[in-house]
Amino acid sequence: MPAGGRVSIALSTAFSSVTAQLVRVAPGGDTPEAVTGTTTVAGGLQTVAANYRSAGCGWAERYAADIPATWPSGVYAARLTGRFGRVQHIPFVVRPAAPARKIAVVLPTNTYHAYNGWSGHDQYSEGQEGVRRPISFLRPSYTWLIAPKGQYDLELYSDLELLRWLSAEQIGFDCYIDHDLHVGGWLPAYSAVVLGSHPEYFSMAMRTNLANYLASGGSVIATGGNQIYERAEFDADGTTLTFRAADGSRDLFLDHYNLPESQLLGVNFEYEGWMTFAPYRVLRDHPFLAGTGLTPGSEFGAHGRNGAASAWEFDTLQGLDGEAPPSGVIAQGTNPTDRAGAAMVCKELPGGGFVFSASSMTFNGAIRVDPVVRRLLRNVFDRALSRPAPALS
Repeated sequence: MPAGGRVSIALSTAFSSVTAQLVRVAPGGDTPEAVTGTTTVAGGLQTVAANYRSAGCGWAERYAADIPATWPSGVYAARLTGRFGRVQHIPFVVRPAAPARKIAVVLPTNTYHAYNGWSGHDQYSEGQEGVRRPISFLRPSYTWLIAPKGQYDLELYSDLELLRWLSAEQIGFDCYIDHDLHVGGWLPAYSAVVLGSHPEYFSMAMRTNLANYLASGGSVIATGGNQIYERAEFDADGTTLTFRAADGSRDLFLDHYNLPESQLLGVNFEYEGWMTFAPYRVLRDHPFLAGTGLTPGSEFGAHGRNGAASAWEFDTLQGLDGEAPPSGVIAQGTNPTDRAGAAMVCKELPGGGFVFSASSMTFNGAIRVDPVVRRLLRNVFDRALSRPAPALS
């Protein structure tokens, strides 16, 4: 929603009432900041609509609040507190009423929804072979978590590691969700667009808008892995996302449309190496290594909050269209696969911009753990911040 808009929360609970308060999650530190007072709202159980999978739960609104136009763009949450100190956070993203910073972060919310198996229905549900999978956003979620899960994370909490580091570095950013990228119209105002930990699912419009932005001189900082891999499409009002092709198969950009992700990001998803964890090894000198102390042969990223920095799912060079040249491969994960691990690349673009890809789903988890990762990423952002936005070029 835009700054100046209104957030509406529907809930179902066994408590007769709960208290509600809005908090700012990012920009900020590890502890969310209260930005409103508390108010008591009605509780009670609500039944789930028969078509909840595709149309949402159909619950009545129980809490709503106006978002001041002066609030900075970022991640917020409604904090709901019931008896016995039980707390539930309902996160949401406030986009700017108009672009206000040089950096735009697009949170991969399509992925959050793809893995939200509430009520047993998600992109990977069993027993739905041969059919498309419409998933409504209007239902509870256990992938939008703002507190540590006690396990590895590929969703919002992993991306909060990036946003909290940006806040600590005093790098201002505007925040968007995948549907905002689908609608488009705002990208040329930014010097760089940042993609999160696991932006796997794109609509065709999302892909086209990002390609046009890069062609116009924009830059992309891709901090994740397995990116722009599979097509998913929004309904008209943006509250339902449909996965899979008409025959129920994975609607992959490469296999179905001959559109490898390397055309945009310089790398492609590596099928081998799933759930292997390893550090990166530097292959060649590069300006992004300035001040890190790294030289060819050095390793970094051995530890992180999601394990080692080259891990889980990652991207490599495979000889497909648009891949970064060998001179643009800064480092590579030491994972035990035929093509090694994540290929960290910088791809220079004809329009004057660049694409940096960390190419690993666990990279963001290492940012606040490994000082070398922090310095390297700061160098990437410094280059992006030094460039004008395409709209101003």
